[in-house]
Amino acid sequence: MDFGFLFPKTKIVECFLHAVIKIRDRATKKVKQHYSCLIDKVWNVYRSDSKRQMSQRIRRLKDWANSQLPNCAMKDNVLKLHKKRKKWLAHFDAPEAHRTSAHLDRVMKIMERHAINSQMFHADIERTSMNFRALALLYNFGPSCPKVTKEYPELVNPAARLNGFVYSSSWLENLLIAASLNGNKH
Repeated sequence: MDFGFLFPKTKIVECFLHAVIKIRDRATKKVKQHYSCLIDKVWNVYRSDSKRQMSQRIRRLKDWANSQLPNCAMKDNVLKLHKKRKKWLAHFDAPEAHRTSAHLDRVMKIMERHAINSQMFHADIERTSMNFRALALLYNFGPSCPKVTKEYPELVNPAARLNGFVYSSSWLENLLIAASLNGNKH
């Protein structure tokens, strides 16, 4: 379903990683000897520098799959990748967009687990919305994992990394100050 009418200035860019995952998940013993070569070719498509180059690489991938792969689910997914080439080429119309959704997937998995565990859809839409907002605040102002804080010692949570500063060394104080300022910096 296309939700462009809700957000007319947004452009939906499909995640290339999910196309690769579908191909990987359809690999069987029957096509084991072709798998590593195929995945190299698929990622080579991803690394294209222009629409023209990507279109050409997708066509070559399709030709290679038709000539080298036996009929199987993995080959079907390569051919689906070819059929969706216009969607992959759309990445070049929005160069600032991410081609893979790994960052978004991490957050969405947290939200999905929270929704299931709290059984929040048993309430009305207002309470459900407030519950998700609370989760978002805790996620954005709660401390990040040690690996991330090692890389950014002074910016210890997602909100601090986005804003480039913190109000206080306490994550809870940062949350309270940011919430009280209603989005204003000072």
